[in-house]
Amino acid sequence: MYGPDLPVYEHEGLSGKPGLSVHDIAIGYYGNRSGTKLEAMLRGPMSGFRSQQDMDKIVAWLKSGAGESGYNKTIHPIIERDCARCHSAKSGMHLPDWNTYSGISKVAKVDTGMSLETLVELS
Repeated sequence: MYGPDLPVYEHEGLSGKPGLSVHDIAIGYYGNRSGTKLEAMLRGPMSGFRSQQDMDKIVAWLKSGAGESGYNKTIHPIIERDCARCHSAKSGMHLPDWNTYSGISKVAKVDTGMSLETLVELS
């Protein structure tokens, strides 16, 4: 569980296993070409914030091409209920806005890792 007193590491849990591992770091920088950033986050650090049934719906939507009509009909209600408290423009938090299709579509693509520009900034 995350809260104001507990540190959250950006890459922690990306492998789907608890804790921070070398594999988590590799996924964070290289990406996970077999899935999307959204799927990695939902399987990892955000796994406690959604049900398995909702995860199955989200993964099915991602695998079907992550279209806007599917987002509006099936995914947005899940996001609104479970994620928008933090992942919306209204939250005031510096997190991706998943409460709109244009916001979530950025993380609904195959995860190719960080851009070269970001890696240069980090070095």
